[in-house]
Amino acid sequence: MALLAMLLLTLLKGVSPLERRLKLGIIGVSTTNGCGACEPPTHSLCNHSARACIPELGWTSMLRAAGYQVEVYAKNAAGPLYLSLCLGQRLSPDLDVILIDVLTNAYHGNAEVEALVGRTRAVAPSARVALIGWYPETKVRALHARETLGGTPIVRVWGQIEPDGRFYAPDARPMVHPNAEGHRLIGSAALEYLRGLRAEPPPPSLRRWERDELCLDARDLLRRTEGGQLVDLGRGKAVTKEVVWAGHAGAVTRIEGVGGGEAHLTYVLRRRGDGAQLRIGCDCRCSSLPGSWSSRLFPFPAVPIDLSLAADGRVRLINTTSGIFDTTAFRVHAKGCNVSVKFPHEGAIVHFANGGAK
Repeated sequence: MALLAMLLLTLLKGVSPLERRLKLGIIGVSTTNGCGACEPPTHSLCNHSARACIPELGWTSMLRAAGYQVEVYAKNAAGPLYLSLCLGQRLSPDLDVILIDVLTNAYHGNAEVEALVGRTRAVAPSARVALIGWYPETKVRALHARETLGGTPIVRVWGQIEPDGRFYAPDARPMVHPNAEGHRLIGSAALEYLRGLRAEPPPPSLRRWERDELCLDARDLLRRTEGGQLVDLGRGKAVTKEVVWAGHAGAVTRIEGVGGGEAHLTYVLRRRGDGAQLRIGCDCRCSSLPGSWSSRLFPFPAVPIDLSLAADGRVRLINTTSGIFDTTAFRVHAKGCNVSVKFPHEGAIVHFANGGAK
């Protein structure tokens, strides 16, 4: 607590009340939700669990404590692809600054991060946009000094500090979440970035977002699923990661009224070796989307959920703290399309997103 107080006093020195009234938006993942901030679990909110995700203890709390108005759109185990299709429902169009904290979950490379940035600028055309430079522990030494990505500034979390594993929470392998010290490091860098915005001119106004969005989490999908049940895969680690699980063939999820444009379905991979697949159907024309690193990424309409298929490149492993997730993407060519997801004898889906043009 003494270190946190010292950092806040240092960073708030010379920051005017006008600056602290900036409206901030934050787009993020589990790091944004405070995962790892209870390592060590010394705060009463942690309830003695080092693996709890407590947003009130994460790095975004430092911005609120500094007097900024902050709205957060963050989802555990989601990637930029999913987040980019749900921005219109989650962000105010009049934000002044938007910080994007997704580099730990850029599962399919930089292209999806750049797509998220582009859609962010369309939703909030007057906002300055920057990426938070927090990376998985296995990549941080190679990437920590990067200053931009596709022209978007990166808030350098480490500054002059040498990247060190002691700032990560050992709740997963590889380590991804910042621990309490790591969250303070991120918060300090974000405050320093905000201080430096005073002399910058506002960005040019862009065309506003004109999309219909359909964004469904596990609870939304459960209401559309015959023969499924809600399961929290993160329960044992105090991290909420709800999925719709079906334990028999014949279970089906029916999603009505999908708009034209990209659609993304996140699902759970299994260790069975039985070649199981989810099967996606449309009552309109739908087509597969090529992946950014392989033509075999985003398999459609038969989606392999068997880890034994990983060796031939058809699935990309995404090792989260509470399971292995991946996302398939496809294009819907008509508005009002009905999409179905048929389960094998056992499978689970996490969330669905569609950003269809109006």
